[in-house]
Amino acid sequence: MSFYDRLMFFSHYQGIKNANDLAKELNYKSPEKLYRLKRDINSKPSFGILTDIANKFEFLNLRWLLVGKGEMLIESNSFNLQTKEANPCVECQSKNTEIKTHLKTIEILTKNYERQENELAECRESISK
Repeated sequence: MSFYDRLMFFSHYQGIKNANDLAKELNYKSPEKLYRLKRDINSKPSFGILTDIANKFEFLNLRWLLVGKGEMLIESNSFNLQTKEANPCVECQSKNTEIKTHLKTIEILTKNYERQENELAECRESISK
């Protein structure tokens, strides 16, 4: 999954339907900054975009967003210690567990896809010889 894919996955989790709505949430005049990330898979988000995202979505694990490692959401216990907020509701915890399950499924499917792509490339290579 690319940075943009993870960003939109999180956005959908937050109830934000598309890049245009996310741009509005981040107080951007247009979604062009976000669409640039979608168009060019090698494009890197600017420090400004990352800062805007970090300030808007405090529960978002930036390590997950940037490199796809770890959980999408910051563990509620560590966040609560820092902000002294109450524990999240049972429904939120349930959704978080469901998302973790879906992310694990995505990870497994991505690995299978990459393996099959490699096998297909090897087959094409052997055919062309």
